[in-house]
This record gives sequence, structure tokens and C-alpha cells, in this order.
Amino acid sequence: MTSRHLSCANRRKFLAQAGGFAAIAAGAPFGIGDVNVSAEELGPRKPNQRVADAYKIRHEAALFQKGLPVPAHDTNGDDTRYPNAVGSFTKSLPHTPDGLVVPEAYEALRHALSTADPADFDAIPRGGVGKLSNPQSAFAFQMDGADSHHLGIRVPPAFASAEIAGEMVELYWLALTRDVPYADYAVNATIATAANALSNLSNFRGPKGGGVVTPGTIFRGNAPGEVAGPFISQFLLKDVPYGPYVVPFHRFRRSRRRTRATSTTTARCRRICVRISARKGSSMPR
Repeated sequence: MTSRHLSCANRRKFLAQAGGFAAIAAGAPFGIGDVNVSAEELGPRKPNQRVADAYKIRHEAALFQKGLPVPAHDTNGDDTRYPNAVGSFTKSLPHTPDGLVVPEAYEALRHALSTADPADFDAIPRGGVGKLSNPQSAFAFQMDGADSHHLGIRVPPAFASAEIAGEMVELYWLALTRDVPYADYAVNATIATAANALSNLSNFRGPKGGGVVTPGTIFRGNAPGEVAGPFISQFLLKDVPYGPYVVPFHRFRRSRRRTRATSTTTARCRRICVRISARKGSSMPR
């Protein structure tokens, strides 16, 4: 008993001394007397000079951005063209049984966007548990680089345009051929029919080879390298980081037509699928 008591006392004494050493190392006098810790300032600039230089650099950068021309923020006219907002963003808002947004809900969204008042955004009706994703981001200011309103983007195609029609035709063919193995694209009759149909559209803007959509370009994007290499399965072989989460790799049962998974896992994978860059030598369509 005496030996154990002494052992405990020695251990407590050692931990107390270790805590003191840690406090000294951290530069904080946690009850162990006055500890004066300082760091030597090295470098070409003194602290006050660096403050002045930082202000100068940031001020000049802000003046540069301010002097750039403000781009036009044009629309495609759909919001005024269709009183029922069929061509406008209405996600998460309540809708009628025929799929159209409830007019009062859409007007509440437009009102909130015009006032930028958080209370008006809170008053926007919701059609379910889904929420608008960061709807007030346009009213925030950038602390570095150009302000978001100082950057322009392409005017989106109109709802009744041939370009949107081409995208819809592509999506329907994508759904109809979802069970065709990627390795069979070059010889599959349905893929050939889909490629021919897309090639004959008046304004289909997907990638082409020799002026036509081919089994090697169908369902791919226009970014550099997206037509390089074969398609790969969307069910990747490693865990996939998805924001603060990790979607774990699952060993799926192989079938003759295509690797399959449960609908929940499929939805998860599709949300995190990205197109593989040219340096990887492959791409992913969906």
C-alpha cells in the first residue's frame, strides 16, 4: 500500500511538473510565476510597415476592380414571357397538382429578391421540407477579387429555344440507354439511333466528331478532355469526399448488363459524380 501511495504521489508530481513545462512552452503563465516569452521579429518589413503595405496592396486591388467595366446582366425573357413562371426557377416552392408553381409563392420569392430583407426570405412559402439553397448569396460582398456583380455569364437559352430542346432530347435518350454497358456503345443499335437523332437536331451543342454525334462523343460534355478515354462506372472504387461527408465504397454485385446498386446508393453516387479530367484519361457522363 505504501509503495502504491508513493507511486501515485510521484505520478501526480510528474504530471504537475509536465503541465508547468507545457504552460511555459505555450508562453502562458498558468499559476507558475511570471513567464516572459517573446519572438524575434525577422524580415525586411517592420510590423507597422507591413500594415501600411497591406493596406496599399488591397486598396490598389480594389481600385483596379472598381475601374473595370460592369458587364450587362441580361435575361432570356422567360420570366416575363410566361405569367405562370413555367420557364423560371420554382424549386422548393408549393406547386399545383398540374405542376405549376403557386403564383403567390413565386411572387413572394420575387419580392424577397427585390428587397434583400432576410425577413422576406423567411416568409417565402415552402412546398415541403426542402429549402432554398443560400438564396441571399447574391447580396454578399467578396472580400477578395472581383465582386460577383462585376462578373458576367452567358444568357441562358430560352425555355422554347432549339438549344433547350436539344438538351431535353439528350436527357431522354440518356434515360432510354441507361442500361447499355459503356463497353457496348460502339456496337449498340440504340446508341447509334440516339447519336443519329442528336446529330439531326438544329441546335444540339454537345461534342461531335466530324460534325456528327458519335458513340464516342455521345452524352459527354464540352470541357477540355471530356472526350478523351473510355467511360468509367459512376460507382467509384474509392471512398468519395462529399462536402463534410464521405460516401463509402461498396462492393456491388456484378451483372451481365451493368453494375447495380440500391436506389439510395445510386442517388448518393450521382450527386457526387464528376467528370474525370483529361489527365486521368477518362470521363463520366452521369
